[in-house]
Amino acid sequence: YQRREHGGSYLLPTPAAQWVSENRGVCIIGAFLCNMFAGQLLSTGAFEVTCNDTLVFSKIQQGRMIHIDDLRRLISQVAQ
Repeated sequence: YQRREHGGSYLLPTPAAQWVSENRGVCIIGAFLCNMFAGQLLSTGAFEVTCNDTLVFSKIQQGRMIHIDDLRRLISQVAQ
């Protein structure tokens, strides 16, 4: 694993850290594209989460975005 310079915790396995280091441009472009894609999904108003074919959350039905802690709780309830 690759050590972080200022904290000493492990972030990535050494081969993955080396690949990221050698391909920083690809990683930046990939992160940018993922962010654009996520922004488009959220801007349409259509954001739904299902678990085991059960609708857990719908942004359209609720009229709001869900907080991640609430989403975790709802998913764990459905998954049991």
